[in-house]
Amino acid sequence: MTYHQTWLHLFHGLINTASCFVMAIAMSCTAIAIELTPAQRAQIQAAVESMQKQMGVKGVSVAVITQNEALTATAGESYAGRSVSADMVFGIGSVTKTLTATTLVRMQEEGLLDLDQPLSTWIASHPNIDPTITVRELLGHRSGLADFSLTQEYRAAVLANTTRVFAPTELLSFVKEPLAARGTVFNYCNTNYVLAGMIIQAITGKSPGDAYRRYIFSGLQMDSTFMGVEDSIPVEIAVRWMGSQSGQNVSMNAAFSGAWTAGAAFSTAREIAVFMRALHRGAIVAKTSLEEMHTYSDTVTYGLGVSRQVLSGNVVLGHTGSIRGYESIVLYVPSMDIGLSVLVNQAPSSPVAIAAELLKTLAGTTSVQTTSNTTISVYPNPCFENITIHGLNENASVRIYTMQGTCCREYSSDGGSAQSLNVADLPSGTYVMYLQDDQSRHVMPLHIHR
Repeated sequence: MTYHQTWLHLFHGLINTASCFVMAIAMSCTAIAIELTPAQRAQIQAAVESMQKQMGVKGVSVAVITQNEALTATAGESYAGRSVSADMVFGIGSVTKTLTATTLVRMQEEGLLDLDQPLSTWIASHPNIDPTITVRELLGHRSGLADFSLTQEYRAAVLANTTRVFAPTELLSFVKEPLAARGTVFNYCNTNYVLAGMIIQAITGKSPGDAYRRYIFSGLQMDSTFMGVEDSIPVEIAVRWMGSQSGQNVSMNAAFSGAWTAGAAFSTAREIAVFMRALHRGAIVAKTSLEEMHTYSDTVTYGLGVSRQVLSGNVVLGHTGSIRGYESIVLYVPSMDIGLSVLVNQAPSSPVAIAAELLKTLAGTTSVQTTSNTTISVYPNPCFENITIHGLNENASVRIYTMQGTCCREYSSDGGSAQSLNVADLPSGTYVMYLQDDQSRHVMPLHIHR
């Protein structure tokens, strides 16, 4: 049984590092504010229905959140004779980690903790848990700890009694010896986020679900988002399916109390997409806090409870989830300023593939190409102050985004055979460049080293 999915396993990385782009300078740069047309709305619904049938999954619930609209689309069924509706809640699995990380970041803003404080401040010693591990290392999966949910003992305990409700301290009893010293490697691990939940509980004296409600749900009117097992859920839950087997009459207590703050939340597609967009637009945490959440170590594309990837030629920020019959992807697309969620009530499935199709529809492009395209050449990359590009047409435009998803430059082509762009005013680092023309969109990284 699998309780999480990381984007490291679901997506290809940031295209190749082979080349970058060029252009003549324009000054302002803002995200393309998507205004859905009637045709796009119909295309989104049609795409959801088509993908649900092609993939052979029971049901799908989708939401696209723009500045002025919350579009929902559904397909398939919860169970025989009951169609999926937009008001149904689904298990969102490891997207719960984003809620947990956001809550702790908000608590840091209030002075209730420092992300660089050690676990020993709040949690009793454990033979296989280094007490000097920091909250930041937990949230970034750099603790070196072993994942309790991958042990045979834990899995056997869940299967032996599906009605069992695990206490967090019981979950820690399944933790084996560490895989590495703290701070040395990235290892996606549910143990990290159970410990994070225990910290929330120790500081607030309340359940993590109550903390989510205070710091996130109340402000966004997320009245249909709940914590599994510890909250009663007064709205209809989409029945979960494990392959062809219905989970309708199987207790969720053991699996969801075992996932807890690493993966036990339920939400509607609309509410969780609203959350992800609000988070990345600075409506929940301060700008400096969001920058902390999107600070990446080495080549890892996971920050603090959020991941950065490229999907259908777009930088996307968010998380995926999987828990006993539910799979999900929830993301923010900076270049379009939209929140997007895809929730599925059957495993295994691929909500990422559905999201990729929807992004193509939203982008309105006929194709997406990567650095394998030989008609465009860019040099040098890495670059120092200037880059030169060949192969642009006069209708092309380029946008440069930081790895946190902020658009920082926009350029338009004058159609010359070779064009140069001065990037001396941009700090050293890695950026993502988009080239858009009448026929296609290209995306690739730009490396600036000084």
